[in-house]
Amino acid sequence: MTQMVLNNGWRASKEFSELCVVWMSIGCNWEATFSMMKLITGGGTQSKD
Repeated sequence: MTQMVLNNGWRASKEFSELCVVWMSIGCNWEATFSMMKLITGGGTQSKD
């Protein structure tokens, strides 16, 4: 019983850590992506004006 809970907990923490790595990489790239989108949309609105 405890072994089953331990295995499930370990699997959950492993998946959670993988999710954290993905989330952190998204967070690191988010600023670059956001600034690029801002540049594209900002450039579009500036050329319109």
